[in-house]
Amino acid sequence: MAADAKAPRRLDLRNDIADLDRLSTFVQAIAEEEKLNSDQLFAVGLCLEEAVTNVIRHGGIEDESGRPISVTVLSGAPDLAFCLEDVGRPFDPTTAVPPPVATSLEDAPVGGLGIPLMRKMTCDMSYERRDGRNRLILRFGPVGS
Repeated sequence: MAADAKAPRRLDLRNDIADLDRLSTFVQAIAEEEKLNSDQLFAVGLCLEEAVTNVIRHGGIEDESGRPISVTVLSGAPDLAFCLEDVGRPFDPTTAVPPPVATSLEDAPVGGLGIPLMRKMTCDMSYERRDGRNRLILRFGPVGS
């Protein structure tokens, strides 16, 4: 390993919305270590929170006592990458169809915009199902990329 390479940093979360506070603290610590600016911090925080929230709300995870969701930093800035793994039902957000554009505010559904936001705020999203786990990689490049 190169002298300036960092060891992987990982956070294990429960299938519980209350654990989003721990995720926020983790993201803030990574932002400080990586010297992210406010735009980068916002993008990383929003995308990770959205991905984890989707797993908790829609993943169908039965076991709430364990730590079925992990967030691992794969690489540091400027090309920051995170891997989210969970034991929920298979779901590939990279192939999810965006919701139709509403013609008025009254017609706009609540929710459904998280994945399109993640696509817009990341440089790349990739997904695979491996060993009974969903594996989503989110890559964030320098601001403006």
